[in-house]
Amino acid sequence: MIVYEREHDFVMTRQDDHACLAGMWIPYWKRFYGDRREEMHLSVTEHDRGWIDLDETPLWNDAEDKPYTFIDTPVLLRLAFYTKGLDEVQSKSPYAALINSLHFTSFFPPSVLEEGLKSGEFPPQTKEWVDAEKRRQKEIRKKLGLTDETSEYKVKQHLALFKCCDNLSLFICMHDPGTRRKLKLFAGAGFTFMAQWQDSYRLQLDPYVLDRELECEIGLKVVPKQLVRQEGIARAYAKTETARRVFRLVGKS
Repeated sequence: MIVYEREHDFVMTRQDDHACLAGMWIPYWKRFYGDRREEMHLSVTEHDRGWIDLDETPLWNDAEDKPYTFIDTPVLLRLAFYTKGLDEVQSKSPYAALINSLHFTSFFPPSVLEEGLKSGEFPPQTKEWVDAEKRRQKEIRKKLGLTDETSEYKVKQHLALFKCCDNLSLFICMHDPGTRRKLKLFAGAGFTFMAQWQDSYRLQLDPYVLDRELECEIGLKVVPKQLVRQEGIARAYAKTETARRVFRLVGKS
């Protein structure tokens, strides 16, 4: 679950909805590198499908006095759902699963993993999970013949584009429209652009990276804190109607 807190409520977006938003831009991306656009569309659109069941009933973080988010959900629970989603994606497209697996294992680079294991932040099973995903990646590369430098470069560019779309969607899901924040995004091959709200409807991309302006929308729930206190997070979330956040991606005028 993606959650940000306001004075009187929690704004909550399901991970799968965030991923679908991120994926909708791939078909219109002007600087797409190489082939496999359809597989990248699948990769980005379905990368958080492992969270679908988990997001049905939000969990409460007693220590922080707010709902658990995709950032602070216990590690072992996250890893289990990462694996579930990766297995499902791989059954549709091994290449999409490769990109998704590379994305998730990038959360645990060697130095961070080692320090987390020493401090107890990461349970011992974390290394086992990373090792298993490294094997998945190696097997997919071998199966698809992605073992030369040219193929590796393409994979790196596609992973960068994946992370770019993911981060742009998170920016939209983690702040109110119209926020003064700016976001610098890296889309691979040394290409960067800025995202900045012009108002509560128009989100400017400079330079513009799509082949057309797009109106987008995503579902979310604005869950009142008073209702959470009365009903608990699970019932409060279930009772709250889904709202739609509608916005338009535009270029610099």
